[in-house]
Amino acid sequence: MINLVYKIIRFVILATFILMSYLGFSQYKIPKKPSFIPPIIDSTNTLNANQKQFLFEKLKNYSDTTSTEVFVMIVSKTQNQEIKKYATDIAHEWKIGQKGSDNGIILLIAVDERTITIQTGYGVEHLLTDALSRRIIEQVIKPEFKTGNYFQGIDE
Repeated sequence: MINLVYKIIRFVILATFILMSYLGFSQYKIPKKPSFIPPIIDSTNTLNANQKQFLFEKLKNYSDTTSTEVFVMIVSKTQNQEIKKYATDIAHEWKIGQKGSDNGIILLIAVDERTITIQTGYGVEHLLTDALSRRIIEQVIKPEFKTGNYFQGIDE
């Protein structure tokens, strides 16, 4: 009986140690929030300066006229994190969307991983559902990206 108790205690300690080490290795850092968050950040230089400026103005005008904040972020990788979680974590940490309205939308593109996601705040998810987001990605964005036309895919 005592031997069984020791085995159980050993198992619990070992399981706790493994779980703690797993959680420690799975941590990642969200990029530091800039003091000014432009509507588009391209850390990969996938877009040229004119394309970035055009999208900047378009997204800023959209935000000003609708109050919905659309944020486009192009990164090389998502730090071994699932892209949807990475996008959601950035949106929460950086407070994309208006306070109290939770009306932010983030389009995150991980170029090297060839993944894309659109994540919405609660205030706009009834307008831009997961199903509609998936259709936009599959039918509008991806076909342009496959031809190397990242600007057109994002612009549309």
